[in-house]
Amino acid sequence: MKKYAAELIGTFVLVFGGCGAAVLAGSHIGFAGVAFAFGFSLLVMAYAIGPISGCHINPAVTVLDTEKIDDFEGCLSIPDMRGSVPRFKKLHVKALGRNGETLDFIAEDFHARVIQHETDHLKGEVYLDRMPDMRTLAHLSEWQRYVLPAMHRQDGEDEKD
Repeated sequence: MKKYAAELIGTFVLVFGGCGAAVLAGSHIGFAGVAFAFGFSLLVMAYAIGPISGCHINPAVTVLDTEKIDDFEGCLSIPDMRGSVPRFKKLHVKALGRNGETLDFIAEDFHARVIQHETDHLKGEVYLDRMPDMRTLAHLSEWQRYVLPAMHRQDGEDEKD
């Protein structure tokens, strides 16, 4: 639970520290100020909660499989909403860990989706920016009521084939 709380705090600070600076003061502080806000937020969070949560600093992501998989995503930045987002199936990731160690790994399927979702935040994007069809966007309660049962029915049919 401690790790999840640290991730929540870290994401909050990065989104509101970096994106907040861009949105609220971008015209006053310029590109350098926005870059400083993101860098400062990242530095503070790496020292404050890095030992608890872990992190990937300056990730370099290379697509290894161009096949995209459509699946539903949600985000703490957009609470209680879900939407269908196509993401690459397999990635190669190089980054620095919380202690400055080199990380070099392959991410597939759900792990690859999470890496892409989080690196979008580093670029100031959210999953809505990746949705090709906004008609799939749904409030969580409606998604749970209508979409999730349909997905389970479809999974059951796939297993019978």
